[in-house]
Amino acid sequence: MKIRKVPITLDKPRTLLYDVNAMIDLGELLRVNLMTREGWDQLVGRMETPAPQTMDDKPAEQFVPAVPSFEKVRAIVWAGLRHEDETLTVRQVGAMLDPTDLASVIAAYTEAWQAADVTETKSADPNALAPVTEGPASATVSA
Repeated sequence: MKIRKVPITLDKPRTLLYDVNAMIDLGELLRVNLMTREGWDQLVGRMETPAPQTMDDKPAEQFVPAVPSFEKVRAIVWAGLRHEDETLTVRQVGAMLDPTDLASVIAAYTEAWQAADVTETKSADPNALAPVTEGPASATVSA
């Protein structure tokens, strides 16, 4: 993981950083498990294949964004700023955000997530079952 700070100007110049602590803080605040695909689907959206329109139709997968909300944007920014100041409150962050200019804020945290590759699941599921080998025969157990 290439975690890096991404600059953002709010009440003053700041940086967003999405390390494990930020992901835990964000998941706790929004009550989603960001170690799962379902958690990310709730937060940002999911890939979906639309129904075919004809028998020969093979529709491509499309991204369906999650319903946007001020709560999500504020929570994402708050989690990304806590590395600078752990006493920062969600309400303080909300006061820093201009509701007419959230596009630049969303662009900044999207850049930080892409730098950290946080939305990729790389079979890092701690609950995934590993292959089981017993004697000369082996069986693979998959989740």
